[in-house]
Amino acid sequence: AVLAHGSVAPLPFRALGLWGLRPGGAMSGMEASVAGQAFSLGVRALHKWVEEHGGRLPREGRYASDCSTEEQTLAIFLKEQLQARSVGALTEPDWELLAEVGGVPELLGRLSRPSQSFEDRVAELEGWVRERGRLPSAGSLEHHELRLAKLIHNQRVAHARGTLQDERRQLLLQVPGMAARLQQWDVRHASEGPRWRLWDFKARLCDLGGWLTQHPGRLPQRRGMDPEERKVHAFLGEQRRAFLCGRLLEDRRRQLLHLPGLWMCFTRWALPRRQRFEAQVEHLKRWVSEKGRLPRHYGGVTSRGREERRLAKFIANQRQADRGHRRFGRLSTEKREKLAEVPGMFDRLCRWGRPPSFEDHVRKLEEWVQRHGGQLPNRRTGNPEERRLAVFLDTHHRCRVRGELAPDRFQRLMQIPALQCSYLWQQEPASRSTGSEGSSPAAQMHAAQFGLGVACGPCRDDGAPGAVAAAVDAAVKPKRRRLCGKQPDTAVLAGGRIRPSFPALLAELKTWVEGRAGALPKQGSHDAVERRLARFLNEQQTALAMGALTAERRAQLQTVKGMQARIEAWERCRRPHEDFEVTIDKLKVWVDRTGRLPKYDASEAGERRLGAFLNCQRIHLECSNPNEESQEKLRLLAEVPGVRERFRRWREPRCAFEVTIVELEEWMKEHANRRPSLGASDPQEYRLAGFVKKQQNLLYQGRMTEERRERLAAIPGLGSLTSKQCQRQARFEASVQALAAWVEEHPGRLPRQKGSSASESALGVFLNLKTQLHKKGLLLEEHRQKLLAVPGVCDRFCRLENKK
Repeated sequence: AVLAHGSVAPLPFRALGLWGLRPGGAMSGMEASVAGQAFSLGVRALHKWVEEHGGRLPREGRYASDCSTEEQTLAIFLKEQLQARSVGALTEPDWELLAEVGGVPELLGRLSRPSQSFEDRVAELEGWVRERGRLPSAGSLEHHELRLAKLIHNQRVAHARGTLQDERRQLLLQVPGMAARLQQWDVRHASEGPRWRLWDFKARLCDLGGWLTQHPGRLPQRRGMDPEERKVHAFLGEQRRAFLCGRLLEDRRRQLLHLPGLWMCFTRWALPRRQRFEAQVEHLKRWVSEKGRLPRHYGGVTSRGREERRLAKFIANQRQADRGHRRFGRLSTEKREKLAEVPGMFDRLCRWGRPPSFEDHVRKLEEWVQRHGGQLPNRRTGNPEERRLAVFLDTHHRCRVRGELAPDRFQRLMQIPALQCSYLWQQEPASRSTGSEGSSPAAQMHAAQFGLGVACGPCRDDGAPGAVAAAVDAAVKPKRRRLCGKQPDTAVLAGGRIRPSFPALLAELKTWVEGRAGALPKQGSHDAVERRLARFLNEQQTALAMGALTAERRAQLQTVKGMQARIEAWERCRRPHEDFEVTIDKLKVWVDRTGRLPKYDASEAGERRLGAFLNCQRIHLECSNPNEESQEKLRLLAEVPGVRERFRRWREPRCAFEVTIVELEEWMKEHANRRPSLGASDPQEYRLAGFVKKQQNLLYQGRMTEERRERLAAIPGLGSLTSKQCQRQARFEASVQALAAWVEEHPGRLPRQKGSSASESALGVFLNLKTQLHKKGLLLEEHRQKLLAVPGVCDRFCRLENKK
C-alpha cells in the first residue's frame, strides 16, 4: 500500500499505526503535513536505533522472538521506503533525509544490483575463504559473512533433500574446506537418512492416533525404545514446525486436535517464543534456588530427575544459540541479561564468551593422567575435575567413531601414553574402513589447507581443520547388540563407544594364549586385558547356550589352543535347545500357576532356567531397528502376563535415587528405624537392603555425590553408615603405618598370619586380604600405591603376577 500525494512519502500500514496514523486513500493538506512529520519521526527513530546497535540495520527476523517489536517495525518501515525509492515514489528531499542513516545507501545499492549467478556467488565465497582462511559462520554479525553462510546452508538443505546438482557440487569442491564439509554431509545423510520427509498425512495420523490410544497420558518421545514411537514423534514434530511457520492447513489442524492430548500441545505451540523463553528462565530460577546449583547436562537418567534434564537441555540450547546455530534462534542481549539474573549463569555466560582451547584441555588431561598413575578419567566419578576431563575425552572419542575428528587433534591425543594403550582408541572409526586412504586427494588437499586453526569444538570447522570422512557406504551406524553369535562384527554402543569386533578379539585371544603356554583367560584376574578376553569367551558360551553361535565362528574359536576342549565342556553343560514358541508356552503355564514371572537367581532349577530365558530376551528391546523375527518374538512375549511391565522396567532399568530413598525412609519409620536386611524374605525389604548396600559401596569407592551423602545421613538410622567411610579409610591408613613400622623392626620379611604374636597375626591377616584383592583386580589404586611403599610388598605382588 503505497500512498503518494505530492511530497508525502509512502508509509506502510504498520508504520502508520506506529505513528498514530490510519491508512487510507488521498489525504488532505493537514493529513499530508502530519504524514510528513511522521516520516521524519520514523527516520529519526531509525537513525537512533542504528547508532545504539553499532551501525547495524534492523531486521525483521524469521520468528517473532528473533528481534524486538521496535526492531521489526523499523525494519518494515525501512523496507517500504526502499521499495518506494525503487519505483520512484520517494521524493529526493525524503531520500536525502533517509540516506543520512548509516548503511541505507549501501543497502539500496546491493538491492539494485542484478542477481548473481551461482558461479559468481561460489567465486565470491572462494575469495572470502582464501582471504579469511576459514568458512563463514552463521553466527556472525557481519552482513557479507552472514550472506555467504546462508549460501552454504542452502546447499546443505538441497543436499539433504537430494536436489543438489552435480555441477554445483563440483563448483563447491573448488572452495577450500568445502570438500570436508560435503563429506560430513554425506556421512550424516547415510547414517541418519533424509532429514526432510514426505509424509502420508492420513496414514501417519492413523498411526499417531493408535499409538496415543495404546499409551494414554503421554506423548511419543524422540528417544523411545519402540521404532514406531520414534516414527510418530518425527511426524508430530513435522506438524509442529508447519504450525509455527504458518504452513499447517486448517483441515489438518482440526484433525490433529481430535487426538487425545494434542489440544494442550497446540496451546503450548501457540505461545510466542519470547514467553516460552521467559517461562523457562523462571523455572530455572526456582530450580537453582532450591538446589543451589545449575542443572547438569550429564549423569544419566538415574542420577538426574526429569526437571533437571529438561532445564539442562534448555541451557544447552542457549549455548548452541550463542555459538551461532540458527536452528536454536539468536541469543540476543535481552536474553543474555535475563539469563544472567539466574545465580551461576553469569559465570557460565562469561565462560561461553571465551572459546575453549583444545590444547589447554589436553594439557590438563595429561597432568591428571600422570598424577593418577596412567589411569583415564571416569565420568561417573564425584570429582568435578575428573568428570569434566572424562566428558571432554568421551566427546572427542564419539567424533573419532563418527569419522569427524580432525587428524591433527587425533595425533595430539594419541601422544598421551594412556590412550596409546587404550583398545577403544586403537580401533578404526566406524565410518571409514581404510583410514585416511579412503579420502579423495581433493579432500586431503583442502584439509591440509586448513591445518592452521583450532576449532571451538571437535565437530565445528569455523576456520578449523574439518574431519576428512571417507566412503559413505561404510558410514552406516551398526546396531547395538549384546551377544557375539549372529550379530555384526562391529557395533557402536550408547555414547558413541565402539565395540571390538569378533575377528579382532579372536586374534588378540590367540596371541594371549600362545604367550601363556595354552592357558585360557580367567574372569577373576587382576589384568584388565585378561578380564576382557574372559568376558569375550563368556559371551561365546552364552551364544552357544542360546543357539546363536554360528558354525563359522565356532570353527574359528576351535583354532585357538585349548578352545576345542572348552567348547566340548560347554556343550556337556548345555541343555537341549528348545523352540522359542515351546519355551513361551512353558513360561505361560508357569506364570499362570504361580502368578508371577520367574527369577533367574531362584533356587529351583526350572524357575531359574525360565528366568534366564526371559532375561536373555532383553536383547530384542535393545535393537535400534529390530527385524521381523525380533518383532515377532516381542509380540509373543507380550502375551505372557506381566511381561509388558517387565519391558517398561527394562527401558528404565534403575529406579530414581529420589524415589527409592523416599521409600526407604518410609520403610525405616514403620520398622522403628531398623535397616533392611539382605537375608529378609520380604521382597520389598530385600530390594531396599540391596539399595543400601549399593550406596555403601559407592560411598566407600568415593563415587557418591555430597548431596546424596547428606540425603542418606538425614535418615534416622543411616547416619553411622555415611561416617563409616572415613572410619574405614582411617583404619586402612593406620594398618599400613603399623605394617611399615613392623617391617622396619623385622627387616627382610613380612608378617605372617600365623605369627608368634597377636600384632604380627593381625598384620598378616590384613596383608593377605589386600593381596587377594590385588589378585582379583579389586584393590583400589590409592590403596595399592600406599601398600607398594612398604618394603617387601612390591616383591610379593610381582611374585603373584609371575605365578599367574
